Amino acid sequence: MKKILLFLLVAFGSYANAQYVVNYKKVADTYFENKDYYAASTFYKKALKITGDSTQAILPYGKERKSATDDKVAEDYEGSIYNLAESSRLYREFNEAEKYYAIAITFTNTRFRKALFYYAESLRANKKFNLAIDAFQQFIQKNPGDALVKDAQKEIESCKFAIEEMRFPRLVQIKKNAS
Repeated sequence: MKKILLFLLVAFGSYANAQYVVNYKKVADTYFENKDYYAASTFYKKALKITGDSTQAILPYGKERKSATDDKVAEDYEGSIYNLAESSRLYREFNEAEKYYAIAITFTNTRFRKALFYYAESLRANKKFNLAIDAFQQFIQKNPGDALVKDAQKEIESCKFAIEEMRFPRLVQIKKNAS
């Protein structure tokens, strides 16, 4: 009798455990909508199975798409990568943002066309000014009618100014007054 009871407890425990599944993407989307970008980025990483030692996100499917469900998987993947990049940028973690925008700029969906601008912005924030200038110029070429073009032109000038300032740093000497 004890063996049967133990077997039933183990079987029921396994069944109950199998019923609990977290949809990390849904949780991440909720945090993103509520502007909790740090939590959103954490759950997008879990949804994409990105660990702390992952250097690059990997596509969970092959290049050839065969069905509507494959299109849905691709759309979910691309949306998650883009939102992960956005979350990282919006909580000012520009190294992470740069890494994920670098993936997002390869997407063909027009929904992600601003990824190039934000990628360039992340490069600028990471003091990669020449790469940022190139990315801003690519954004202007690809999106001539976009409202962010004026901002991109200002950012290019800002990067050029930063490069110039870094070439000739000003020496400042601070003295403590004895008063």
